[in-house]
Amino acid sequence: MSRGSERATHRARSWARRYALQALYQWQSTGQDVGLIEEQFVDDAELHRLFDQWLHTVSGLADAAQLVACFRESVAAERAEYLLRQLRAATERAAQAPFARGELGSDALQALLQREVMAQAASSDPALVAAVVREAVGKHFLRRLVREFESRGAMQGDLAYAQRLLQVDGLNPASAPADSERLQATVDEVVIADRAMLKADADYFRELMHQVPARLDAFSELLRPFLGRPLEQIDPIEKAILWIATYELSARADMPYRVIINEAIELAKRFGAEQSHRFVNGALDRVARVLRQQQAGEG
Repeated sequence: MSRGSERATHRARSWARRYALQALYQWQSTGQDVGLIEEQFVDDAELHRLFDQWLHTVSGLADAAQLVACFRESVAAERAEYLLRQLRAATERAAQAPFARGELGSDALQALLQREVMAQAASSDPALVAAVVREAVGKHFLRRLVREFESRGAMQGDLAYAQRLLQVDGLNPASAPADSERLQATVDEVVIADRAMLKADADYFRELMHQVPARLDAFSELLRPFLGRPLEQIDPIEKAILWIATYELSARADMPYRVIINEAIELAKRFGAEQSHRFVNGALDRVARVLRQQQAGEG
């Protein structure tokens, strides 16, 4: 793995720890099912991803709209509208294909749809096809956003606004800045907290959310001698930090123990009470020592 890839992996795991900490705190505070809390955080990432893909698509709408306008000026009106309707219908058919319902990004989806439409309408101008397809890709991500808004209880005014955008023939580049601002506000309202989960290693977040609650009894026994007070009296934030780090120290041999402890210290400094990082550092240093002795004995 290159140094750049290592840094990217480290950053993504740092974000995963941060959100696992918030999720485990929520789990302790509310008693909600840990699986539901996990999905709530991951759903936040999906909502942001859909919005970002829509925003990326509409950023190129001005050029697409200009090309469609030029086409309309260069061809008789009835003929132009007929051809545009045909292209849009072909694009809509292509957009119903299984590949279009997956997790493709805006650029990849546009490239696939363009190939599909050109195969159906080989005589069409490729640039015009690209413009029409860009409109359709924007609608594709907007439609998925609206479904997310509907299922997650967006405010009625915001939901109606997004639904009206879907009814517009094409997408108006002139209104894109205002539309994006309104949709961003809706995303922020729908998401419980703007966690930007896209920065996190989602697989590692899921690993922490599955493995940490499953091993709490073992972690408690391992930590108890080094806490100086009953585990029940430990602040929930500090407790979650200790659980995450203890899991990593015991199960992730690919991570240097000093890195794990430093990550826990940083979480405690940011989210814990004053001086909690000293408590976390002291407890985890002793846990790491015990685990290294156990591993040496097994070796």
